[in-house]
Amino acid sequence: MSDFNLYSRGDKIFGYANMFLIALFVLSTLYPFIYIAAASISSGFAVSSGQVVFFPKDITFAAYDKVLSDVVFWKSYANTFFYTIFGTLVSLAIIIPGSYALSRPQLVGRRYFNFFVAFTMWFNAGMIPFFLNLRDLDLLDSRFGILIAFACTAFNIILLRNFFEAIPKSFEEAARMDGAGDFSLLWKVFIPLSKPAIVTVALFCIVARWNGYF
Repeated sequence: MSDFNLYSRGDKIFGYANMFLIALFVLSTLYPFIYIAAASISSGFAVSSGQVVFFPKDITFAAYDKVLSDVVFWKSYANTFFYTIFGTLVSLAIIIPGSYALSRPQLVGRRYFNFFVAFTMWFNAGMIPFFLNLRDLDLLDSRFGILIAFACTAFNIILLRNFFEAIPKSFEEAARMDGAGDFSLLWKVFIPLSKPAIVTVALFCIVARWNGYF
């Protein structure tokens, strides 16, 4: 006897109703993608006149030919992939050591550094001072400027710092008894134990870089 037969009639009706509502929700989220796919291979007149609903009308691939033959399109995506890949690597190269340093209780002025990092989550100078700062540092119109200017956020640093602080002290003490320094401790103990948190921060960085406008 299956477990489903053990439910009452009301439970079964509730279950079917739930599945129906979930199916409607899934279809509602998929419809924009279906419409975009259908409109992309339909004629411009069919789209503007509202003839395209689910299925394409007057099928044509002229839009794809136009886009794929445009050199600017490929340059734009090349830039996007460049900033996403290398920007994420630069971000992790700054966030991981910074979070490790802020998680160490022996860091002189640790409370103040943590406060200054958290302070940037509440207050920032704004777009114009940020632009002027990049201009004065001669970072405008350069790949390095984009990579370094958006390298990290306070949220990611605090997130990874809290994870580092949650690692048991016994691991650190055992490593130091074996002669490990801070660099070895970070590379051989904290990073391997913090892979889930690092992957999470990396995903945040990837999304931020991919969606980056500036």
